[in-house]
Amino acid sequence: MVASAMASDPARTLDPEYPNLPAEVVDAYRNAPDNVVAEVIDGELSTMPRPTPRHASAASIVDQSLSPAFRWGRGGPTLWAW
Repeated sequence: MVASAMASDPARTLDPEYPNLPAEVVDAYRNAPDNVVAEVIDGELSTMPRPTPRHASAASIVDQSLSPAFRWGRGGPTLWAW
């Protein structure tokens, strides 16, 4: 009777790397396909398609354009500088 109680103990199924997440969420995160971005938000798995190279390039151009003013505080509002 004690052995069966231990076998169903939820603590025994926890992943040591992610002990606060259910095992099925950890498994789904680890097994997400390569063509999606997977992240765990509030204990739930969230996936979305990976950006296309064209989108990633556009995002990089916007970042490069805004970085001097907003990241480094040059020529923009200083309260936005990190």
